[in-house]
Amino acid sequence: VKPPDSPPSTDSASGTLTHAIAEDCLRNGTNPESYLGRTMEADGFTFVVEQDRVDRVEVYIKAIREHGGILRTEVRLDTSNVLGVPGQGG
Repeated sequence: VKPPDSPPSTDSASGTLTHAIAEDCLRNGTNPESYLGRTMEADGFTFVVEQDRVDRVEVYIKAIREHGGILRTEVRLDTSNVLGVPGQGG
């Protein structure tokens, strides 16, 4: 387990990017294929969106859309003022 003050890794940034693409697709009806070849940034790292990422996002959003119901997505929450730790949140 990484200490909370350690910088993001390439792997965690890659996951953050994949989640951001999936969220956009779910919120806006965007097709994951439209991201193919784009250069995108997450947590200070730059990635070119390749077919394997697009494929993973397609599987994920297809599974969610098959369940139907109300769309609920994550939002960032700053808890600095509650816990007294600058930059605390998730």
